[in-house]
Amino acid sequence: MRRTGWWLVALAVATAVLVEVLISGPKVKADVATAYVPVPATAFVPYPDSTYGAAYHQRPSDAPRASIAPTPVPTAAPTLRATPRPTIRLTGHRLVGTATWYCLTGVSGCMAIHPGGLYAAAGPALRAALGVNWRGRAVLVRSTWNTKGVVVILADWCACGGGHVIDLYSDAMKVIDPGYRTNGGVKDALITW
Repeated sequence: MRRTGWWLVALAVATAVLVEVLISGPKVKADVATAYVPVPATAFVPYPDSTYGAAYHQRPSDAPRASIAPTPVPTAAPTLRATPRPTIRLTGHRLVGTATWYCLTGVSGCMAIHPGGLYAAAGPALRAALGVNWRGRAVLVRSTWNTKGVVVILADWCACGGGHVIDLYSDAMKVIDPGYRTNGGVKDALITW
């Protein structure tokens, strides 16, 4: 037998087993007869008069009338939850690179679970520096020319490259760069954790 023909032998054996199972079928013994037992008339009782019976036998003049205009269903206005301020314990690790923004709260697409707040997407360099448990970590982001910083939670990832290390929600970006909507991001962002 050739080396490539082993699968043909396996296929033939599997087919033979399948045919045997299909032909022989399940072994069922019908040695117990089922007896028919009639239900006595005393088991049937008339349905008591109830609200169901009264509603079922309404006269046409008593029937409720449909209104022409549909009644609007009230909907609750979405409530914005306050974003908790993340806390961070700095360990002395740092990374410098470009920080941009990708989510304008209430206008552009954000993560469904985080429609706004102090969140960010970590780039490949930041994810590599933080290790496998980077999601949910808090980092401090600030501009090297501005002392204002913001602590963000890494909730997403970005495929940024070329020195681009983090994408911030607009809520976080406007803290470190008030003119963020007119420029290309913070070129000298300092990320510490």
